[in-house]
Amino acid sequence: LKGFPIWTEWLESIRGVGPILAGNILGECGPAERFEKVSAYWRYWGGAVVDGRSEIAQEGVKRHFSRHLKVARWKLGKSFVMIQGPYREWFVQRKRKEAARAGELNGILLDRARVAGKTRAVDPGAEEKGLPPGSVKGLQAYIDARARRWTVKLFLSHHWEVSRELSGRVAGYAYAIAVLGHPVEHHIPPPGWERRKIPGVPGRDRG
Repeated sequence: LKGFPIWTEWLESIRGVGPILAGNILGECGPAERFEKVSAYWRYWGGAVVDGRSEIAQEGVKRHFSRHLKVARWKLGKSFVMIQGPYREWFVQRKRKEAARAGELNGILLDRARVAGKTRAVDPGAEEKGLPPGSVKGLQAYIDARARRWTVKLFLSHHWEVSRELSGRVAGYAYAIAVLGHPVEHHIPPPGWERRKIPGVPGRDRG
């Protein structure tokens, strides 16, 4: 790993990403900077959303993601939740936001069950868990999974961003900011990484 600048300059300092997990990531995904857009990098990790659901492998259809990195993504999510650090803090913050949408998310689970011709049992202990009355079983786990997914996606955007900058390439803002016009302040900079100037955005930097 000492021969990888992304490890020595950044990853080594990230709580939740040890040398074994980092080795698996770097060995499987290769240089993150080769992806021109962060969305392409997310997709290679199996993070794309197709028809409202996480992309899955289909027989006879070319896969756009690595099965091994999908497993690594799950490991990262578990590690970030267990180990205190910035990503653990971001996970907790995101989980609060997801929990605030419990009613809406409960409806999503019910709709998915109806489409599949199934039913979902009501969780008798929902209120004790801080969930709305009538919430279905599995809602708490769904909220947790959504928060983990968001946290890992944030880490991957940071990994891509730092990799691009280390290689001297352009690493602009995410789609929501660069294209949709969301405020620059919504950008969460990679922890422990000195901000660099963003091409095409005069007078503003990443931090």
